[in-house]
Amino acid sequence: MTGKLDEARGAFARATELDPENAKAWNNLGNVERDLGRPGEAEAAYERATELAPDYPDPWNGLGTLAVQAKRPADALPLFDRALALGPHLHEVLLNRAIALELAGDREGATQGYRAFLAATGGSQATTFAAQREAAQRLLARLDSRT
Repeated sequence: MTGKLDEARGAFARATELDPENAKAWNNLGNVERDLGRPGEAEAAYERATELAPDYPDPWNGLGTLAVQAKRPADALPLFDRALALGPHLHEVLLNRAIALELAGDREGATQGYRAFLAATGGSQATTFAAQREAAQRLLARLDSRT
């Protein structure tokens, strides 16, 4: 798996060299760096993407994910909010935000967030989001069992 990620990292790094104004390439480089466990490099790539295209929601989600992984869920929330404001169709951000709320100690907000994610990804999208829906249902059930 690391070999494929290294290959992808090389491809996206080349893309950013060939077109340094390409926010999507910078975002994708950030995703690969994050997956490789290189949060500093990922953050720099996401930041560059947000500088180039402040209205592009994906790198805001990436920055929020990095904050959650660094155990700073409260710092992640405004980043996820920004991503959702720019891309309300990005259902993954709903789930990420709910996780951040739970980690920040906001059980009610997390419960509402998991339910919003499940509602947004039901119906025809249920198959596309099957793994995420399963995770959200487990997390929600765990929260519900604590009440």
